[in-house]
Amino acid sequence: MRMAIDYRTYRLNRKECVRLAVVLTAGLLALGLLFYESPLPGAAVFLLWKPARKFRENQLRRKRLQQLRLQFRDFLNTISSAFAAGRHFQEALEGAGREMGTIYGEDALMTREIHIMMERMDVSGESELTVLEDFARRTGVEEVSDFAQIFRACRESGGNLAQAVEKSARMLSEKITIEDGIRSMVSQKRFEGEIITVMPVLIVLSLRFLSPGYLDVMYGTAAGRIMMTGCLGLVAAAYYSIERITDIAV
Repeated sequence: MRMAIDYRTYRLNRKECVRLAVVLTAGLLALGLLFYESPLPGAAVFLLWKPARKFRENQLRRKRLQQLRLQFRDFLNTISSAFAAGRHFQEALEGAGREMGTIYGEDALMTREIHIMMERMDVSGESELTVLEDFARRTGVEEVSDFAQIFRACRESGGNLAQAVEKSARMLSEKITIEDGIRSMVSQKRFEGEIITVMPVLIVLSLRFLSPGYLDVMYGTAAGRIMMTGCLGLVAAAYYSIERITDIAV
């Protein structure tokens, strides 16, 4: 049986850890040579590893949840049509698995989750509601939780499940469309902010190549090194501020 994923957390695998370590070390070495003419700042990788890893894991967690939400929207549309045709849940789930596999591939998140739910019902004998509610709990996604609650309410009250699922799919599609518009505007502003953030680095790099001796005082004196450190601190603070300002929950 396939292993269920807890989407509320993300842990970097070995390959991702190696990639992050290489990028972080290379970046610190480059900054050290540029701002201090020394590779010693590269040793800061040991101090920055934990926050950098946490930051990257949070990025990938949010990206994975966004992919799941998009795939879940298509899943709802598929099973809504199946319910409208009079099929029961397991038949609708089986058809949705084939559809998701065709659209996104067999390794896609929603395709995998459908197979997990079917295996748990067939092998372990768990109920439809149990696997749905467990899926909702593991994702922490509002729309998935809402669907599980709607499914429970319709099962307990004998409501029109096809109509309820169709309405949920329509509302989710509208919400995602609005979010995409907001996300596009935020991405543009974030890109502009990132350009402004890297400008001090580009200025220092340009001066190093165009006027090699112009910044000697910054590398050869304690005051110059302090000013370079302050510049780096301001760049880091600006990047952090941009990430916080543009991290809009929609």
